[in-house]
Amino acid sequence: MRHWIIAMLLGLSTLAGKSSAFDNDFHVVLNGIGREVIANDSYTGILDTDARTISWWYRSHIGTFPSVWGIIYWGQTWSIQLEGFDGGSINCECGGNKIAWTANNNPAMGSLQNWQWHHIVMTAPAGGTYGDIRLYLDGVLLPTPSVVGGSFANSYDTIPFIPYRAGARNLGNHADADMDEIALWDAELNASAVAEIFNGGIPTDLEVNGASYTNAGDLQLYWRFEEGSGLETADVTESGHDGDLIGGDTVSSWGTNPPGSGSDSDGDGILDGFDNCVDDANPGQEDADSDLVGDICDPFPSDPDNEQAQCEVDLADAEAAANACFGAAPACSDGVDNDNDGFIDFSGNDPECVTALDNAEGCGLGAELVLLIPLLQRIRRKRSF
Repeated sequence: MRHWIIAMLLGLSTLAGKSSAFDNDFHVVLNGIGREVIANDSYTGILDTDARTISWWYRSHIGTFPSVWGIIYWGQTWSIQLEGFDGGSINCECGGNKIAWTANNNPAMGSLQNWQWHHIVMTAPAGGTYGDIRLYLDGVLLPTPSVVGGSFANSYDTIPFIPYRAGARNLGNHADADMDEIALWDAELNASAVAEIFNGGIPTDLEVNGASYTNAGDLQLYWRFEEGSGLETADVTESGHDGDLIGGDTVSSWGTNPPGSGSDSDGDGILDGFDNCVDDANPGQEDADSDLVGDICDPFPSDPDNEQAQCEVDLADAEAAANACFGAAPACSDGVDNDNDGFIDFSGNDPECVTALDNAEGCGLGAELVLLIPLLQRIRRKRSF
């Protein structure tokens, strides 16, 4: 009954469609010291007020949020970074504004530092404002960003500054993490397209359009990190914005456990780390109450607060058990085993009454628990015999 807590921390998704997987054998390894990837033709990313989307896969090497880590940086102060702000956050800092999606507002954000692969997508429309920027984690839109400095109503206008880079800000703050499949579009991907390229935790070929993802022609840069050795990675689009691996070497800069290499216990095409029902096949990831627990394994598929719903069931059971103990047993304190269960009635160890007391007390409700106070008091008195 605690599956929904795990699901929330893992940041699970409702898939709108799926693309076929493809070979993905390597990823880049960043060390938090000086290693990063920089476009070697001085490409500065998406500029002016044009639409943009960036997508990448990320796996942390540490379990806590740092003060500041650079993740992606291009143009004039358009950077995406991690910070230990408000429980841990991922931010877009651009033109003096900082938009932050925090773990305290979005519990799924905490999963970014759990040593597992995650898919991150940030989108912005043409001619938009900071309030129009969207962040998706593992195929799911994260609501409730905060703004630090400036205003959500401010417009962004990116101008050339430094080459496009991944793994560090212009000020340093290098990422200590694995990264893979970094892509940049001059278009704003919609939610259905994002869900499709997430694909249950299995990367897809972004140069191939799918059912909902139709933006292959908008790709401006796509670093797949499939070389597995050396100090350069190819931009597989026709743009030719190849990347140089800075601060690394030809061996330790590469890893062989890329995203999509996990297990799928129920065989539904969704990797366990992202599946909202790990042991029950549900390729559509249906979740009617949007509580991140799939309908097929949700004990309360129409109630988003499973804990409260279960508590109310326990409370009703406790009240029924308490009434059974006291309602029809006038000789309840005579020291006799009236129900022949091997326990002297209300001697302090009768399972029915002990369960009634524990369940009711453990429920932690307010007004509902008050209704049971007389019964609880009677249980306490009887347990003293």
